Amino acid sequence: MNETSSPTDQDTDRRHTGESQSDHAFRIMEQKIVCCELEPGELFTEKQVSVVIGFGRTPTREAIQKLSYGMLLHITPRSGLTIAPVKYHDTVQVMQVRILLEKLLVELAVSRSSSFEKRRFTKFSEDMHQFAKEPDKLEVAQLDDELNRFVADTAGHDVAARHSLPLHTLTRRLGYLDVRFRGPQSLIRSAKGHAELCEFLAEGDIIGAHSALDKLYELNLEVLEALIEVLPQKYTI
Repeated sequence: MNETSSPTDQDTDRRHTGESQSDHAFRIMEQKIVCCELEPGELFTEKQVSVVIGFGRTPTREAIQKLSYGMLLHITPRSGLTIAPVKYHDTVQVMQVRILLEKLLVELAVSRSSSFEKRRFTKFSEDMHQFAKEPDKLEVAQLDDELNRFVADTAGHDVAARHSLPLHTLTRRLGYLDVRFRGPQSLIRSAKGHAELCEFLAEGDIIGAHSALDKLYELNLEVLEALIEVLPQKYTI
């Protein structure tokens, strides 16, 4: 496992982003799960997680609770927590809920976008097109997360955003695992699909944006079905 950041580095980063300790702990732990530094099926105690991410008990516990809602880990009283394995049925259910919330957020974002937001969506599209040419699994995941949060902020629906954002992490982990075990082909298709989505958002085209989300949903389902066949058994138990 990688070394954790020093408290000084974390405090500086938090001042720059305006994050609380809890939010920062969540972001670090989420990234470690997405990149499989914390591997599917792996068992930890809360204290071990605290050491890995470099935070105290309260922000660590709050991060764990938030990640458990997004079904990225399972908490067992008196036993610790397990990084969620890749389960077909569970993942499909998450994806089904996620797309419903995404369509609401996208519709609201389109209706509330100013010229500034539309320019940002155009820039997201350009960046995704660039990643489709030169795919980088970590940077695509980070840009996808940034896009999700920007859509949520633009939509201005706190309840939908609060329930939607944790569910995105599960799909980002799928993308990372897919590149690791099957290659970058689906990552390239995903980057192109997100670029298309952002183009529709910039144009204020709700129907087009919903169609782009449907295509990304089908791609994620295709990736899931293929991954289940090639992942190590310890990742799926």
